[in-house]
Amino acid sequence: MNSNSSAGRNGLFASVLLISFLFSSHRDLLVWAQNSTNTTQHTLELLLSGQASSLIDKPILLSRVLVQGKPRQKNTTPKDQGMRYSPSFWIGPSRKKLILVSIPSGLDPVSPANITRHVEKGDIVDVTGTVRPAPDDTQLKAVYGLDNNGIAQVRQLGIIVEAGAVIVRTNSSGR
Repeated sequence: MNSNSSAGRNGLFASVLLISFLFSSHRDLLVWAQNSTNTTQHTLELLLSGQASSLIDKPILLSRVLVQGKPRQKNTTPKDQGMRYSPSFWIGPSRKKLILVSIPSGLDPVSPANITRHVEKGDIVDVTGTVRPAPDDTQLKAVYGLDNNGIAQVRQLGIIVEAGAVIVRTNSSGR
């Protein structure tokens, strides 16, 4: 009887620990979800301040940001410079405050249900990625397809975001 009583107490203790763990995990998740908007706003402000050098080569998470558009894209790859074409899009609070997000080759933006999606103007997206120093003007033009205004925008900030994952939360075309 002593061993059964001990096993029952251990099982109860394990159940209480599991419930506590699950509760604390969900609470932490809820707190994170509530704070992610504030964190995103703070990160966007820092990136747009032109003083984002402290974030270079650091990972970031931007939740529920608005896609303001896509740069004009070129379908050519300059072989002599070894550069590859890279899809990209602009995010930011307005058309005048934009951050270029680069989508590396092989990365497909997805819906929350893990269905491949194209990123379009007006979409709401989550982006995880790494802040990178802005490439030179030649790369911005040839690789990302930027015109002079786009190059000036990137130059002003001195950074781009290289996406590690893109989730299209709401799609502007109703897809």
